[in-house]
Amino acid sequence: FYATLAPKYPIFVIGKGGGLTPMGRDGETGVAQGSIKAGVAFAVSIHPELKVLDAELRPYGGGARAGHDDVRACSPPWIVFAAMQRFHDAVFLQLGLVVQPSKCECWIDEAHIASLDAHRGLVTRSHLLYGVLTPHYGVMCYGVPIGSEEYVKLALAGKCDEIASISNKLIATLSSSHKQQLWLLTLFSTARKFEYFARHCYPDQARDACTSFDAIIHTQATHALG
Repeated sequence: FYATLAPKYPIFVIGKGGGLTPMGRDGETGVAQGSIKAGVAFAVSIHPELKVLDAELRPYGGGARAGHDDVRACSPPWIVFAAMQRFHDAVFLQLGLVVQPSKCECWIDEAHIASLDAHRGLVTRSHLLYGVLTPHYGVMCYGVPIGSEEYVKLALAGKCDEIASISNKLIATLSSSHKQQLWLLTLFSTARKFEYFARHCYPDQARDACTSFDAIIHTQATHALG
């Protein structure tokens, strides 16, 4: 079947050609999609299949982990994509969940790209563009960039740009008459925004972004204390 996780949802049968045929009745159990309960129900529901996937990848030095509906699998290309297909088949058979490979992303070191391309099928190679022509490849794992050195540096630079934009708005709003509030936000908000990325990226890849972040903090603190 194919349905949303909510009470009174319509139930369909998926044909071999991919078409949906209504069964003419509604489901009686479930929770609203997007609710806190839905995330818990999803995580518990896929856990048995996730454990099987993890066990299949471990002998090759890899593994599988999930954060809510974001599943990460790591292993050599000729192993991981076949294992992921079996995972897809299992969650569909047991839960009626349909995984869309075209919405998945993958990355491997450029030295092994031929092997990746030979096995990835419809799974896309995630990338960031430098300028308009040069793609740098990698993936975001729970907000942390993993990929080529250029990809990581571009992603971290983008995070710094986001933080700088917020900082500039705080300075424009608070620096003239609410310096105490600006100082507190500098200490307990802005100064904490980059720590997560700095802790999870290699120092040599994060150095330029950390320098930029230090400048952002210095500017905001100067306005708060000036």
